[in-house]
Amino acid sequence: MLMVFAITFALIIISQIFLFKDKSKQQPKPAPVQASQANAPAPSSQPEAASTPAETVSKGRAPAKAKPAETAAVTKSASSEVETVVENDLFRIVFTNRGAQVKSWVLKKYKDEDGHPLDLVNPLAVKFGLPLSLYAYDEDLRNQVNSALYVGSASGAITAPGELTYEYAQGDTTVRKTFQFDDTYVISVETVATLNGKPVQAYPMWPAAFGDLSTGPCSASAKIEEMGNEK
Repeated sequence: MLMVFAITFALIIISQIFLFKDKSKQQPKPAPVQASQANAPAPSSQPEAASTPAETVSKGRAPAKAKPAETAAVTKSASSEVETVVENDLFRIVFTNRGAQVKSWVLKKYKDEDGHPLDLVNPLAVKFGLPLSLYAYDEDLRNQVNSALYVGSASGAITAPGELTYEYAQGDTTVRKTFQFDDTYVISVETVATLNGKPVQAYPMWPAAFGDLSTGPCSASAKIEEMGNEK
């Protein structure tokens, strides 16, 4: 029995040795490094993306700055002083394009102290300014808009009812004054003034003296009525 167990044990050991050798022959050899590199993803054939501004700066090339749009300043001014007369059966008004103001405003059916048609523009007071000039809080702007030569929509003579427009533009200042006349004494005045593209307050004014207020009784009996509609 001992011999049988010894022979059996020896056969088992021998069979294990041969079995291990067969398995070692069947195992695949490790692939070479080149084969593993062949399995690596191929480099992309797409073109390189455009560099961003940050990437451009890092490469030493500053991005080009967009040039701001240049707008030419509009200039609108007359070359010489001209007058325009607006007239009907009730009045005769003489405008000048210097400041778009009134030099004479005659009421045909009213008389002054000397029996002549009444001129509302007192010649003794024009040194203080002409009627329908503009009052602006900025003194430089006020002097500019009241001394500039405006471009008028008409010259010569106009028969009321009608309309007369004056426009002026220089640098950052623009002004438009529109006068509308009907068949009565009522006259509509519309003014638009801007500075640096923004609206500024500029009010029509009558600087001094109304009509023939050269005597006490005339001054005491005179009155001015004004109606404004500021937008």
